[in-house]
Order: sequence, then C-alpha cells, then structure tokens
Amino acid sequence: DDVVGFQKMFDQCFDARKPFSTTFRLMRSDDKYCKLLCKAKPAYFKGGQFTGYIGSCIELPDDAQ
Repeated sequence: DDVVGFQKMFDQCFDARKPFSTTFRLMRSDDKYCKLLCKAKPAYFKGGQFTGYIGSCIELPDDAQ
C-alpha cells in the first residue's frame, strides 16, 4: 500500500536531486509487516555528474512513531 506514495516522493526528490528521509511498511518473508526508515542523499562524480543516491534503511521498533 505504501509503494505509490514512496514512488511519488522518490521521483520528486530524484528529479530535484534532493536528499530524502521517509518511513514505509515492508512485508517480511514471514508475511508480517515491519516499518523501515530510509534515508538517502544524492551522490556525484568529482566533475559534478549525478550518479544516483547513496543511503540506507533500518527497521524501526514496533512502538516507533
């Protein structure tokens, strides 16, 4: 259910080359959902050419807001 909202946010940040931080749910292999915090920032070659994003996602505890 979170894919559409995440994709819209990501596309806007990608087009503007902006960093982002967001949370979303992801279904685990045991069919339960976990909540992830995902943070990323744009990366560039030395010459200034945009190369994509570098970031990470961590699982949040069940009681995290």
